[in-house]
Amino acid sequence: MKLHRIIFGLLYTAMLFSMIWPGHAYFSKIEPWVLGLPFSIFWVVLWIALLFLGLCILYFGDCREENDAEAASELEGS
Repeated sequence: MKLHRIIFGLLYTAMLFSMIWPGHAYFSKIEPWVLGLPFSIFWVVLWIALLFLGLCILYFGDCREENDAEAASELEGS
């Protein structure tokens, strides 16, 4: 299994447990305010942004692997 897939799996698992009970119970506070948002909303937005970055890493990692495989097969074929 590729490293970027393992990292994404760990990130997704961390997000899953931090967004549901009991993980979210520790962060379901109104105070402090972060970027004008109550902390509980900021916590949800933070994990959505981290998941987006993880998906980008996974996508571009897979694209790079496909391009490397195509280049290798072209070199072998010629």
